[in-house]
Amino acid sequence: MRKSSRRKKGSGTSFEQEQEEEVAAIPQEQDRQVPAIPTSSFSINWDSLNTRRKITSDLRDEICDFYYSVQKSPKAQIAKLNEMIEEYSDISIFYNYLEMAYREEEEIEKANEIARTTAKKFPDFIFGKVSQIELYLEAKELDKIPELLRDKYDFRLLYPEKATFHIQEVIAFNFAVGKYFALRAESDKANQYMENIKGIDEDHIYVKQLQKFISKNSGLKFYQKVLNKLK
Repeated sequence: MRKSSRRKKGSGTSFEQEQEEEVAAIPQEQDRQVPAIPTSSFSINWDSLNTRRKITSDLRDEICDFYYSVQKSPKAQIAKLNEMIEEYSDISIFYNYLEMAYREEEEIEKANEIARTTAKKFPDFIFGKVSQIELYLEAKELDKIPELLRDKYDFRLLYPEKATFHIQEVIAFNFAVGKYFALRAESDKANQYMENIKGIDEDHIYVKQLQKFISKNSGLKFYQKVLNKLK
């Protein structure tokens, strides 16, 4: 087992939505065993992996490590993630981490290839829907996203039967849907999804990325409006 590459962090804060719901704390290097914190409706933890496979403590640690290492050094994780997918093809989070690593390295074709695989292999899982959203965003096919999500832009509404969610799938969902609303020039909604991510992990790279994405698209929409007025 390789050494943990995770950053040291404090506890996650609660979502600022209809209810104040707690999330499992981001694990310290010496504190990997983070239990789910029960709430009135759901909890966010490190163990909800949507697989019937028994997850060993070593494998769980590997998955936790990837959460940090893909953010810190995505290129260095690509070969290892491909190996993990070959060995654990039923665990969807590895596909999400690999797609994320490719996008961070701007290897868009490879990222889209993984996204297509994920969407096809896990169509009913959050990671499958996230990958499909990314593909629609890439193709500028925004009109297809409402149907994909059944007009439900909250993961809790999409999966009312689920009591627990993995931290990475919740962050990935908020990131993808936040970009969708940013492209629709609904910056207030997009910012709420960014705040959702910050409520779980304020240092996650998706916070700054979504912030830049919102600012960029807000600027483009403003510029387009000015041009339209001048015509």
